[in-house]
Amino acid sequence: MHSEPRTDGPFGQYRAIPRGPLTTGPLPLRRPFPCGTEEDAADSPRATVRSKRGQRASKSAAGGYRQRMRGPLSIDEVDDLELNAETPAQHRAAAATLVAWSEEPHPEDDDEVTPASLLAQAGEQLAMVGDHRAALDLYRRAAVAEGDVVPDVRCFLHHSLLAVGDVDEARRLAEEVRRSRPTDLDVYAMIGEDYEGVGDLTEAHRWMNLGLRQLLAELDDEDGADPGIAAVLFLTVRRRIRQELGFPPDEFDLLLPPQPNEGPEN
Repeated sequence: MHSEPRTDGPFGQYRAIPRGPLTTGPLPLRRPFPCGTEEDAADSPRATVRSKRGQRASKSAAGGYRQRMRGPLSIDEVDDLELNAETPAQHRAAAATLVAWSEEPHPEDDDEVTPASLLAQAGEQLAMVGDHRAALDLYRRAAVAEGDVVPDVRCFLHHSLLAVGDVDEARRLAEEVRRSRPTDLDVYAMIGEDYEGVGDLTEAHRWMNLGLRQLLAELDDEDGADPGIAAVLFLTVRRRIRQELGFPPDEFDLLLPPQPNEGPEN
């Protein structure tokens, strides 16, 4: 795959960049919030996701066409592409590459590498440079593409709808998500943070309490998995929103370690 100059389209003047040798290794756990210290959790970035397969035609030396399949993609390689993008041009180039990869299937791609998740990751790259309408288009493509988006592709659609000012459609989508009763805490936290970001703290608090109900149900389920760090990160976001609303600490806020500027008695 070659870089070719362009002057139009969401990727600016860059097309897909060639990727390097494929790598293998352990697959990292990816969540919408950073795992680590509570200070890390307070900044909780949105989730990054994954995807699979694509194919393209290439012209043979004889002048006809043959199908040429790209090599298999590992999730490590996808992660590296995203992490190495720093400038706006690099983010757009990474988005173009992710879209191209989503259109080039390979049966030996890592399970996490699906067309849907690659398109969602491409949307995140464009959202980082403020191109929310182009990101929204990619999220809509991801919603109908093969594969899953973690934790739910509708979270990314909701974020972009608010970013482009379509508040009514975002609320309709959020209500659809609520009625589907998601079991992943990250869904509630992502939508709650979306509303926090646009200053609707009442709705943000509502979503965090919906998530709290799910967390308590998980804790009551003896056969359920221990939510572990996900619970800590979720409760940290909930406490921050409650503080912004001016609420005193409740029993769930007090389960968390004190913040640097407060004593144990708080």
